[in-house]
Amino acid sequence: MATVAPPWVTYQDLIARYFPLDQQVNAACIMEAETTAWASVCGATPPESCVVDLPPMSCFPTQPVQPAKAYGLYKIVDVCWDPALAGEANTPFTPGEWANILDPNYNVWAASVVWSIAGWRAWTTCGACANCPSCVYATPPCALPCTLGICGVQGGPVPYPRGPVLPVTGGYPISPLLAYGVIGVTLYGLAYLDYRGAR
Repeated sequence: MATVAPPWVTYQDLIARYFPLDQQVNAACIMEAETTAWASVCGATPPESCVVDLPPMSCFPTQPVQPAKAYGLYKIVDVCWDPALAGEANTPFTPGEWANILDPNYNVWAASVVWSIAGWRAWTTCGACANCPSCVYATPPCALPCTLGICGVQGGPVPYPRGPVLPVTGGYPISPLLAYGVIGVTLYGLAYLDYRGAR
């Protein structure tokens, strides 16, 4: 029977793309902790496609308590981040971005944005990750005492705060701004050729 790689191994390229270098081990740990915590609920559903029902909650003082769901690899909670439930003024995500939350590219990007705003305390599993990951993952393990818990690690700048990098055919990433630039140049070129042909 083949061994299935943990999600953070499968999606380490996305973690490297969206999280600052000094937070990538923490991002991998949170993804692994979320996957492990909900494994029995998700069952045979892959972690990237898993949606978990949560107890009713409220994320903002003016928000009523309402049923909640957690989505994808990072189990991002809808009542806190979905513009339809949290209110567009309370979330950095557009309805279109939220509609893609189960796509691993969007989910990892969204997790980086959530971390940038709320730090690792946005995930209840933050206490399961070591606060000195380079020590914990060293081979052999270092002798320094490590304590569990990255909940106090504050968020910070992320490489792509305004939207995920969109893949193109062949899997090479392209930024939305570059994509619009390529489209604009192509349209300009076609218009120029049409103009030249009409002369």
